[in-house]
Amino acid sequence: MAVHTESIAFDKSKSLSVMNTGTLLVTGQYVLTDYYFKNRSAGERFLKFYDIAATPTSSDVPYRVISLSPGEAGHIQTAIHHGLGFGVRATTGIADNDNGAPTANDVIFSYSGN
Repeated sequence: MAVHTESIAFDKSKSLSVMNTGTLLVTGQYVLTDYYFKNRSAGERFLKFYDIAATPTSSDVPYRVISLSPGEAGHIQTAIHHGLGFGVRATTGIADNDNGAPTANDVIFSYSGN
């Protein structure tokens, strides 16, 4: 039996622990095609996505907020277009401007795209 394998090249790919201070992952136009997240804490955490040209802060408004229950993990395949850049933050509260800091390695995030 022949096995077919295919290699797909992604321009950007990274795994990280997401904090409330925010991380600018990609500058400029970008298409997020695939992401994985996990909440390793015993409390609810909130993963926030930004179409932004600078590191996101609590003053910025996310375009998506994902509520993560304790221990929750997920894998999403998508095509989200970013015109300015792609940034993420994680907090302990749902409000756009929440700045509650999760503990390091509470929220794990991996992504890829082009």
